[in-house]
Amino acid sequence: MANFGRMFGFTSAMDRVLGAMSARQAILSDNIANVNTPGFKRSDVDFRAVADQVFRDLPESSQRAQLRRSTGGPRVVTDHSSTMRNDGNNVDMEREMALLAETTIRYNTLVEYVSRRLRDVRAVIDSGRR
Repeated sequence: MANFGRMFGFTSAMDRVLGAMSARQAILSDNIANVNTPGFKRSDVDFRAVADQVFRDLPESSQRAQLRRSTGGPRVVTDHSSTMRNDGNNVDMEREMALLAETTIRYNTLVEYVSRRLRDVRAVIDSGRR
């Protein structure tokens, strides 16, 4: 039963990571949409804060603690320290497109991994019914 509890802790953690990646995709898309907006400053998701929260909340193998849900979404960080152009905009289209592609690949990989884990759990449950 402890493994079953860990599985749900795992899926809860992955849910938060996927949520952060989804938020990052939206933020990067917003950066790209504002590439020609004077004074616009790019933003990104602070994945270190997301990872710290997720790993802090994962239960130990011997614990039966309930996972705490984070109170908000992922922390968004705006880069006010740099400027790419004279109009104050700091969006680099090539960088944003590369980050968006990387995030999409990571998101899809993680979704596939979680789906396989859940299929494995379902197979075990189905075989136990026989």
